Amino acid sequence: MLLWLLDIFDVLLLAFIIYQVLLIFQRTRVTQVLRGLLLFALFILIAHYFELRASRFIFDNLIIIIPIALLIIFQHQAPRPGRCEARYR
Repeated sequence: MLLWLLDIFDVLLLAFIIYQVLLIFQRTRVTQVLRGLLLFALFILIAHYFELRASRFIFDNLIIIIPIALLIIFQHQAPRPGRCEARYR
């Protein structure tokens, strides 16, 4: 009985955490980027599953570029070293 209650608590806690993270993401451009990345991952899985060689070649090489692209997209939101954020005090 106790194990069953712990499982329910575990699922509810996880659902609450995921909900809070999604609320935070809704206020930023992160949701658009995450949707694009999930769609990209889906295309990669389809290309690997059906063994589409040209698509796999392109997707495998694009994976190298994605971290750089994310840095460029979010460069204005990233904290800069040496800049004081005293306005929030």
